[in-house]
Amino acid sequence: MARKLMAKKKRKRPKKTGVPRELERSGSLGLAFANTAAPTPDARRRGSRVVPAALTYAGLVTWLQRMGALAAADGQRLQRATAARPRDAATIVARAGELRLALLRIFTALALGKEAPAADLAVLNHALRVRHVGPQADGFAWLWDGEADELARVLWPPAQSAAELLTSGGCRRVRQCGCQGCYRLFVYQNPRRVWCDANTCGNRAKGRRYADTGRRVLRQLDYEKARDSERRIAAYRKECEERGEVAPFDREDPELGVLSDAWDEELKKAARSGSA
Repeated sequence: MARKLMAKKKRKRPKKTGVPRELERSGSLGLAFANTAAPTPDARRRGSRVVPAALTYAGLVTWLQRMGALAAADGQRLQRATAARPRDAATIVARAGELRLALLRIFTALALGKEAPAADLAVLNHALRVRHVGPQADGFAWLWDGEADELARVLWPPAQSAAELLTSGGCRRVRQCGCQGCYRLFVYQNPRRVWCDANTCGNRAKGRRYADTGRRVLRQLDYEKARDSERRIAAYRKECEERGEVAPFDREDPELGVLSDAWDEELKKAARSGSA
């Protein structure tokens, strides 16, 4: 019976969807790519989970494959192409860094209710020039221009995702994480969502709020304790004055000066018994 009760109390774990964490958290590949450059409280561990701050072509290919935006065969072909064209690959990496920062600035501005910078939109549009819509066996699809550099293919998935988010009106639901020190972006479905991830930034924000509440309570208790001590000492001094005496902790000693109730336990006991 006890085992059945314990089984009922256990919380159901969320089902694994197979979607990468940063993609599920942001809700958009373009935002996930921009978030790899966003400052976060766990920036020291960033390199193990997302694209590191120092971009490399191999890192971009691996990240896109993990996000499901690039097939394994295409990734291998691009890796072989970089070995023969290292300078061109370095140029594409530099463009990827510019695109990443441009997306971060565009959606951060929109999340804050501002206009997207024109210069950053130009960077996005430049990455979109190498694609067009063409017929396929089962309909239409995005195709590469014949003159486009194949190495630039790593720029297209995040650029296309960002463009679709901007043109679909989903950019009105882009929000910046509400946790202190985190600037990641996400598309919310629930208007009450505040954090990019409830398990990390949400717990961190709740813990900080709990600690702040505890500190406020302790400060209030210290304040009330000090006020109570002042009232007790004032009442005891008044009683001593009515008897024509001087309070023990106000008497002067030729060696120590003005005595305090911290100097002598007997004086403290007298003060407590007199003001009780």
